[in-house]
Amino acid sequence: MKSAGIKKTATKELSEKQRLFVEYLADPDNREKPEDFARSIGVSEKTLLDWKSNPVIVQSAFQLSVTRLGAEIPKVLKMLLQKALESKDIAACKLFFQQIEKITEIPETGISVDEALKLINKVISQQEIVDGNPE
Repeated sequence: MKSAGIKKTATKELSEKQRLFVEYLADPDNREKPEDFARSIGVSEKTLLDWKSNPVIVQSAFQLSVTRLGAEIPKVLKMLLQKALESKDIAACKLFFQQIEKITEIPETGISVDEALKLINKVISQQEIVDGNPE
């Protein structure tokens, strides 16, 4: 396994084995059982459980996952916006934006979750007026 792809600045306090664990957590296609992974890097399953409660490991795995999904994020945002416009339910949008906000601002837009939700609500309100269904 490799630990390339994790920003060294975000994980400088992690050991090499912990960085490998971050890679393991961030890989959605990984089918390796935790006990097998633990054995492969020379730690116990209990150690992996302990590491799962380490905020640096959790945040690093999340950041790496988002980095890897970067090209898909605009597609997901478009789908969520369409869902919000069609169903007037922005709960899914809010959840997604909150996850993205954990890292920083929404990529390629530079807007916060609150700003994005205000924009979506404004678009929904305008759509209701156009459709003749003001609430």
